Amino acid sequence: MLTGQLQSFKALKTTLKGDYKNLKEAWETTMKYITENGLETDENGPMLEAYTNDPMQHPNPADWTTEIYIALK
Repeated sequence: MLTGQLQSFKALKTTLKGDYKNLKEAWETTMKYITENGLETDENGPMLEAYTNDPMQHPNPADWTTEIYIALK
């Protein structure tokens, strides 16, 4: 769990709309995009998942949204 505040960073953002069981595929697709587009990850930068809504309030997995942020150089 993060506490405090992150410093700003350059990142690639991916948005997954749907069930969390698809997170592995979302990460793989994101990493493939980085490679295929000549981008470079910042090994010391953050890699984050942000869950933008609450499954308890949105019981249908099709309504869940997860944002993935990968720091870039």
